Amino acid sequence: MPHSAFQFIPLPAPSFKHTGNRRMANRAMLHIQQAIAAVPKEESQKFYQDYESIFDKPLSEMPKQEMQKWVGYYRNALAETKAATYREECHFNLRVQDLRGMDTINFLLHDFQSARDLGRALRLRARLEVSSGKLDDALETVRQGFQLGKDSTEPELLINGLIGIAIASNMQDELIEIIDQPGSPNLYWALASLPRPLIDLRRGLRFEMDMPERMFPFLRNAETAQRTPEEWQKLMVGSMNNITEIGGMSTRMPEWQSRLTATAGLMIIYPEAKKRLVEDGMSREELDKLPVAQVVAIQASRAQKRVYHNVFKWTSLPYSQQGSRAEDMTKAMVAEMGGPGQISAADPLFLGRLLLPAVQHAMAAEVRLQARFAAIQTIEALRMHAAAHGGKLPRGLEEVTVVPIPLNPATDKPFPYELRDGVATLTVPPPVGRPAGEGKTYVIRMEGR
Repeated sequence: MPHSAFQFIPLPAPSFKHTGNRRMANRAMLHIQQAIAAVPKEESQKFYQDYESIFDKPLSEMPKQEMQKWVGYYRNALAETKAATYREECHFNLRVQDLRGMDTINFLLHDFQSARDLGRALRLRARLEVSSGKLDDALETVRQGFQLGKDSTEPELLINGLIGIAIASNMQDELIEIIDQPGSPNLYWALASLPRPLIDLRRGLRFEMDMPERMFPFLRNAETAQRTPEEWQKLMVGSMNNITEIGGMSTRMPEWQSRLTATAGLMIIYPEAKKRLVEDGMSREELDKLPVAQVVAIQASRAQKRVYHNVFKWTSLPYSQQGSRAEDMTKAMVAEMGGPGQISAADPLFLGRLLLPAVQHAMAAEVRLQARFAAIQTIEALRMHAAAHGGKLPRGLEEVTVVPIPLNPATDKPFPYELRDGVATLTVPPPVGRPAGEGKTYVIRMEGR
């Protein structure tokens, strides 16, 4: 990797101070919405197929003409994305906090899914710019991609966070391509200026923690609400039907049959639910007076709170302090709840088993994104060291003194590094408990060596 002059290209920092002029602040949102609307829907699928094949090729073999065609298709969308980058704030005002019932799950956010296409188009344009030697233009395009990823997470939904992470991850890959080019600027300080974390999932996780009571509002006051046995039965049976269909845990059956199955499930859960509530301190005599479906509803409400609080509390800590605790707690909770479709008083409405895997994936994705930012910044520190030592890479990271070596945020320790015959490897281990394929290894060789 060559080394050239240092360049500082931070993301545009929000500086909007006047809360009285919200329309001005929302122009970023308008530009993003217009960019999404300008995505050529008919060509999207073909673009995705071509995109995958283009990035399988080395830079020298890329089909530039084909790439220019796709960039042309996305011209208007990319112009709006650029305009959004330079707005101070972004607010979509989706009122997701008002979602209730099955709308909470059915709010699919097709528009935000289309933001992935914008991210791909930005990366494609950046790679085209890199192949043409226009590194400054490519860096500007990557900058827009990082901002798009960050803005996509403004609604407090976990899916938005995952979309933002996917976009930012694409930009990280292109950043490595830029760094690998002759004459590329050193981006150590630019990377140091990024918000940490760039994509913060805590708001989305908080919304996810409230998901059970948003989907089934009757859980919120299950212990105090006055309803007839028939009303409780209708609420619980309907909820069990809805959630099993969403989770793919049952085959389509006639309504009478699905209701009969759900009613049988209630009766199976009831004894264990009652036992758990007594162990939690409720009076057996009091429970005997309540309708069967209400007892199961109370247990469902308490079970969801227990599961979510036990898992999400770990996200309040820095990554390095979380370690495997959130992962271990999630596995323990899932094991206690039973397998898919298995009736369990530990998860009467199957909500934990349906939602926790996505939470687990999201938490790993956030730390993986931040770890890779730190690794790329470490590569730039190595380039700085080599520039000051006749092009030689250090034998160990402790030899680098020109700038601080970033630590892996997952461990608060330096990344594993090795130098052999002038070729260095920097390894980003996968998040704790995740597959080895989620790790990454960078091979670093200085030009001419």
